[in-house]
Amino acid sequence: RIGQKSRGLLRRGEVLYLSLVCDLWTKALHGRNTSYSVGMDRPTFCRMILDMGLVDQDRVPYFWAVSLFDEAAQHVKISPLNVEATMAHSTPVLPLVSRWSLITVMEEILKHHFDASTKDQ
Repeated sequence: RIGQKSRGLLRRGEVLYLSLVCDLWTKALHGRNTSYSVGMDRPTFCRMILDMGLVDQDRVPYFWAVSLFDEAAQHVKISPLNVEATMAHSTPVLPLVSRWSLITVMEEILKHHFDASTKDQ
């Protein structure tokens, strides 16, 4: 599975920075007080890779990048933080990629744009 592959391109500081960027992107779209803090949903991921210019026809086709996301996604119940117990049964279940697995997905995409010798440029 994509979320379990070993890392190699990014150093620890770069992983932390990428995690922060992904978290801020999610909060910008969904707000701070949501269950989305555990990961990223598919529409947010799609918007992020398009806005960041990480997809193109040659190196990283859009459908391939999104298929990486889909492979790593897990179904998670999403509810507001203040939902009553009686309403919990009606909360939606959405495919999310955990913050950890999202780094692996992003790294796989970045490998098609950079290698160890060009990533610092």
